Amino acid sequence: MRHIITATIATAIAFTGNTFAQDSIQQEELISKGKIVRPVMQDEMVNALNHQFKIEMDSAYLYLGISTYFAEQGLDGFAHWLTLHAKEELEHAMKVYNFLLDRGVDIVLPILEAPKTSWESPIDAFEQALSHEIYVSQTVKNEYALSQSLQEYDAGEFILWFIREQVEEENLFESVLNRLYFIQDAHPAALMFLDIEMGKREL
Repeated sequence: MRHIITATIATAIAFTGNTFAQDSIQQEELISKGKIVRPVMQDEMVNALNHQFKIEMDSAYLYLGISTYFAEQGLDGFAHWLTLHAKEELEHAMKVYNFLLDRGVDIVLPILEAPKTSWESPIDAFEQALSHEIYVSQTVKNEYALSQSLQEYDAGEFILWFIREQVEEENLFESVLNRLYFIQDAHPAALMFLDIEMGKREL
């Protein structure tokens, strides 16, 4: 048994040595041509990340639109809360943008449609927001699955941050929505008290 294990290790070392030798030859060939080429991210992964960049920009626009609705309703606390969240979504978009820059791939700056600014009620607006966050969560999960199938592991590691962030995002909007459900049949003053609390949010 000892001889078998020793032989297996020796084979592995020899194989590894051959791999290193092949890599060294390839590197020397590149150097002799005066050109070092970085591995290129596959188009399918690039397209997916560009799509995520657009989604993050769309998210910022959506929350700015909902903020506008609340401002027009005189609920400045809600408007403030959503404006800050729009800024946060812009930060998420820039994370994607900078990652694509670091990988040296083409960035597609998307055309954004004007967001909706009219809603039937505060509940209606936050139901739309939560629905959107659930959609974003599924999108980034799909991107992670793609990164693994394509062996784009650096992209996968990057996307994991967004997967974790989406758990927080869904919980955040769901908590506000549940409070709106709770006070929907209460005195209008209850909404005003919630508005004051929403206005205390800091970025």
